[in-house]
Formats: sequence, structure tokens, C-alpha cells
Amino acid sequence: MKKHHFFKEKAKVPAFVLGECVEEVKLDQHTVETILSKYRLERSRYILSVGRIVWYKGYDLLLHAWKHVEHVYNELKLVIVGKDYGYKSKLLKLIRKYNLRNVVFLEDVQSMELHALYEGCLFAVSLSRFETFHRIAIEAWSHKKPIVALDLGPATRHIFNAKGGILTTDDPLSIIKAFFKLISNTKCCRELGYNGYIAFKRNYSSEIYAKKLLTIYESLPLR
Repeated sequence: MKKHHFFKEKAKVPAFVLGECVEEVKLDQHTVETILSKYRLERSRYILSVGRIVWYKGYDLLLHAWKHVEHVYNELKLVIVGKDYGYKSKLLKLIRKYNLRNVVFLEDVQSMELHALYEGCLFAVSLSRFETFHRIAIEAWSHKKPIVALDLGPATRHIFNAKGGILTTDDPLSIIKAFFKLISNTKCCRELGYNGYIAFKRNYSSEIYAKKLLTIYESLPLR
């Protein structure tokens, strides 16, 4: 928002903010089950985290919390989808240190597969230490899934406003409590996911994006 004000004040041309958008992809149950079967996953039996495997994405925080979750809910898996940028080896050391058995890394998945993974997960988690805007939240919301994320202030304000997930601190206990709440309370999990979906449809769908773009074009003076 500050950048928007800066350009409005400094630029000699009109400045507008479009924001983010995500396409809603609806998959039939057979397609979802086929893709999950490929990766030996079961619907609602795993938690999904998506993002490049680098330090600032907070995967170390995730594994610190996950060791407590796996100890109690040993039927659940943690699925991490993202390209490794040299940090995975450190995560594998943590996995061995904590003796974790239910962490799955998926690096190269197709777009349709990623949508199926969102569709089948219990909820999404992204403990990124820095984001300008939390896009993973709206990806999860497009499949009616809530998200657990670090509270990054303005970058996660949309999650707070939509009540579409749980914002935590980087304290492992805070993260663990959020996990346990969504795992143990399926009604709460569904409600937060639905709240996020409503916010997605109202603000972040490709249709809304196109309408905003047309409105901007119509507001420009003809030359």
C-alpha cells in the first residue's frame, strides 16, 4: 500500500493496485484420489506446506513443531512441496535428529497435482519469516482449506481479516497449539476453510481480478 501511495505521489501517470489472484480449479473426486494414490497419500490424512526450500520459508520451525504433532497423531503426514535451493540437507538432518517418519518431500509436481494436493489436505501451513503478500493462503482458500501462518503484519492481514486460518508467532508452542486445534476440531477447520473461500471469491479470484482490470481501463482517459 505504501508503494501505491509513493507512485501516486511521484509518478506522472495514474497508479492503480490490482492485487493478487488465483484461478479456482475444481477437480472431480476420481482425479484427486488418483493423484493422492500416486504419492501414497489419503484425503485429510496429511498437512500441506508449499514453497521454495530456503531458510526464510521457516521449514525448520515447521519441523520443530511437527515432531510433537507426529508423536501424538502418528497417522498424519507432513507433505512439503517445493524446489530445493540448498536447504533441504539441513532439514533432513533435523528429520533424523527428531526421528521423524511421516515427512514427505515432493519437489516436481504439475499444476494439476498441486491442486489435488490442496484439495486432499487437512489444512495448509506456511511458516515463512518474510512475505510481501501471503499468496499460499489464497491458494489454500481456493480449495476451502485454512492456513496456519506466522503473523507478518500487513503481509498476513488478509488472513486475519477473513478469519481464514490461524496466525502464530515463531514460538514452537504457538505453532503446535494451532496444529492441535485444527487437527482435533474438524468443525473449526472446515469453518476457517470456508471463511477463506468466501474471501477468495470476493477478492482474489481470476474473475474479480478481470473486473478490477476492466474498471481501471474504463477509468483511463481516451487520447
